[in-house]
Amino acid sequence: MEKARVSVLRLGHRRIRDQRLSTHIGLTAALFNLKMVYYSGDHDQNLEDSIHSVTKKWGSTTRILYTETPFKMTKEFQGTTVHLTMYGAPHHEVIPQVQNEDPEAILLIVGGAKVPAQVYKMVDYNCAVGYFPHSEVSALALTLYELLGNDPIYTKDPKASMKLRGGEKGWGRKQQHKQQEEEK
Repeated sequence: MEKARVSVLRLGHRRIRDQRLSTHIGLTAALFNLKMVYYSGDHDQNLEDSIHSVTKKWGSTTRILYTETPFKMTKEFQGTTVHLTMYGAPHHEVIPQVQNEDPEAILLIVGGAKVPAQVYKMVDYNCAVGYFPHSEVSALALTLYELLGNDPIYTKDPKASMKLRGGEKGWGRKQQHKQQEEEK
């Protein structure tokens, strides 16, 4: 499945309370190099600047955009809409169905403090990543991993201004020992 066809909608961002969580949602989308992150609730230029800064430095093409009309956007979305919630069908059942549809685009929706009931009714799928309270970031990461695999998360942009050194071999004691053995 192509990562360019997957976008994220973060519902109900609260500028004071959700800065860190919404930033991590954006960073998770950028890790998988998704096309777009939309967010609703409070418009937050700091959130947008933060995501833009990181994607520019590290080489992701993910963009972030505020929407005042998330429900209209969801209804009119040309593709498959998947709401990530504890109150859905298990993700290991939903994700294969989404992949089998081969949609033109996928919109993954992650909620805020209280998701309105209309969201549950307007989406194509309500998808649970476990039935225990946890972070929207973890639900998004696991869903993206299931949808896209691990190739995107280890891709390095040669034009990025920030480079990770040593990431291929790691720095743990056992990793260093293995490397020393291989060099002998």
